[in-house]
Amino acid sequence: MTCVMFFRNSYQKEILPSEQEPHIFKFPGFWPNKFVHQISSKIKKIVNRNMNRLANFFYKNQRRFLGNTVRGPLPTNVRKNLEYAMDYFHKKAYTYHDFKQQCESLRFFVYFGLVGLLSLDLLVNPLKSSYWDQFLPMNMFRKLCRFFSNKEDNIFRHNGSSSYEEYIKLIS
Repeated sequence: MTCVMFFRNSYQKEILPSEQEPHIFKFPGFWPNKFVHQISSKIKKIVNRNMNRLANFFYKNQRRFLGNTVRGPLPTNVRKNLEYAMDYFHKKAYTYHDFKQQCESLRFFVYFGLVGLLSLDLLVNPLKSSYWDQFLPMNMFRKLCRFFSNKEDNIFRHNGSSSYEEYIKLIS
């Protein structure tokens, strides 16, 4: 029987075009055995679940103990920050933390003072570019009101000029 099959297969190979078996593409993570694949996927799930729990633990308990705890007043407490900023010029700081607080309080006022001064300078001495003329902050409110107003700007509307009236007389 096997001899007959051999001849039949060889005869078919001569007559019919040879068909190669499809090449099995194996990429990382592909398991030809279904059982091994199921076990490995369960192991991956368990490891990922435990790693996520571990990561969440560290994210929730993220305290590094670097000594950078908040000291002094909040930035919203302007009066207390002003006292520390004035101490920078009048009193000597004996510890690093006092000096740091004086600098942080002074930084608050220096920043807003500099921004305010530069903004005032731009309003008093505006730039000489067409871009600045078009987008000048003082004109923004007027342009916003004009945008929402009900005024019609029709190019064909008559504004009462004498040249227009003479043109109408010539046409008619």
